[in-house]
Amino acid sequence: MPVSTQIATHLARSNNTFTSTDLVFIWAGMSDVIFQMLNLTKVALSILEAYSVYNLTRSQATDMYNDAVAFAREEVSRVATQLGMYVVDSIVGNGASYVVVIGLFDLSVSPFGIALNQSSALESLSVVFNERLVAELYPRGTNGSRIQFLDPTGLFKSLSNLGFSNIDTPACDASRISEFVGAPMTNAWSVLCNTDEPYNDLVDSASALSWFWADDIHLTTGGHRLLSEVIWQQMHTNFRWIM
Repeated sequence: MPVSTQIATHLARSNNTFTSTDLVFIWAGMSDVIFQMLNLTKVALSILEAYSVYNLTRSQATDMYNDAVAFAREEVSRVATQLGMYVVDSIVGNGASYVVVIGLFDLSVSPFGIALNQSSALESLSVVFNERLVAELYPRGTNGSRIQFLDPTGLFKSLSNLGFSNIDTPACDASRISEFVGAPMTNAWSVLCNTDEPYNDLVDSASALSWFWADDIHLTTGGHRLLSEVIWQQMHTNFRWIM
């Protein structure tokens, strides 16, 4: 369900308003960045193939790749702008006084990003998204008392120091889930991942609490707990929203 639909659904159930005591969390954009990164990878491979059979000069191939990168960055920026507008116009504009917007972590540190082996491009798209989103959330310095932006990039790059027993391997077993649903699961398979018998879909010896990644891009229960603890501390210590 798109973010815009989620907001509209809430407003329809709540007399088209947020109350002054509502605490609103927004965390979106990851799927859009992944889509653009996969598209960029596909284009890059086609350019490389054409270059390898001498259908393109080096200069032509370079120009085509740079154009593809620019397009991906523009699309990511467009999505971030749209998300920022939803927050400012549809959430704050309808009465919300306490809104936490969680930015994107550097997706290149995820199992998806590592397997893709395009860390520079993927990190760049993540940065573009966050920078454009912040610019839309705080036009001319406004909204600072109502909207707090939290950038998890530093947190996700320090996982090795945070007590997790595994920060590289997805805890959910895609093959077990594929067998259960009768179709191959190639991404976001944690949406169908269970941890209790008889439907235990975890990798042997994996833990939903001590392993960080549920699948190649989404967090386990333990990963979400870490993020929620950081947000709680921010709301208490820095935002002063919780005493």
